[in-house]
Amino acid sequence: MNASASSAAIANTDLLKVYITVDVEYAGMAHIGGAKADQIPDASMECLVDGKPMGLTHVVESFRRHGLKATFFVEPMASYRFGEAALARTVKTIRDAGQDVQLHLHPAWLTFKEGKRHSDRLCDYGPAEQVELIRHGKELLEKQGAEIVAFRAGGFAADDRQYQALRELGIPLSSSYCLGYRDQGCEIAGFGERNDVFPAQGVWEIPASTYRIRDVRKLLGFSRKPLQVGCTTAGNARRVLERAGREGMRCLTLLLHNWECLDRAADDWSWKPMRTNTSVAREFEATCAYLADARGRWRVTTFAEAARELGPVPAALQAASGSARTASASRSAGRNGAPTVPSLNRIYVPM
Repeated sequence: MNASASSAAIANTDLLKVYITVDVEYAGMAHIGGAKADQIPDASMECLVDGKPMGLTHVVESFRRHGLKATFFVEPMASYRFGEAALARTVKTIRDAGQDVQLHLHPAWLTFKEGKRHSDRLCDYGPAEQVELIRHGKELLEKQGAEIVAFRAGGFAADDRQYQALRELGIPLSSSYCLGYRDQGCEIAGFGERNDVFPAQGVWEIPASTYRIRDVRKLLGFSRKPLQVGCTTAGNARRVLERAGREGMRCLTLLLHNWECLDRAADDWSWKPMRTNTSVAREFEATCAYLADARGRWRVTTFAEAARELGPVPAALQAASGSARTASASRSAGRNGAPTVPSLNRIYVPM
């Protein structure tokens, strides 16, 4: 795809694109509802509640029932704790359902491979280390048949150096930027309030969407809240979607985990028998139903399709966004055709 075609792709506003993204991780590491050691991987991934899966299979089946596409960001390093066969089963469950598999990374799992403690924050590693970590995760998933075109750092704990690594490894898309996590680990800097697809050092960034709420902890000032199933009602998700469409956003990215429907209120939630959070499960089902029923107003799509539609970042935008840490680069990118769009963070949703 040439530069003009790429610009046309990013400027296409006929339908709001909705990316449903699922971070696929293990719900716990040691004692999972009394499971024996060899049962832990499946019990944890599937979030078994009285023998009924409320985890990965539940999420996949919900999307199938509603005819929705999704991107599953799968964490592969846990295979050093639970085995390659467990990773193979996870990837097969997703791909057999016709869904998209992309790369998620929690480097702390390397502790089980190398016998020494590893930070779980990608941004704690140097540039060369980040390249090798992402390469390693990419190869683990490719071994299971996945074609990796997108990456999301675990806990959004990335910095600007991830873009250099992704560019070097030929991964064109990132989803590691989330304004709602800037005080909780996300150290990507210099992009301000961007909350829609934008070019970042030669890579397309499709951030996890956030919106504004009144926060009593800030004396009723505003806080940014991720558009995440576990903390966003179906009604609020609908209001965000509708407002984003009216304000000309190109895309929204919805976040959830395979364990989203678990009751995680107790501090010991990963050490005792699992329980379903019936409220979250109900809101998840309602959100899926709404996305399916109103699909003519937007297009639910995947990161694999985004990679094909966007193509490479045009050279002019690569030069303009070469340094993510400079506000002037961001302004220059806007003048050269990068997306300067209404920020969803101006969308206030009463709680």
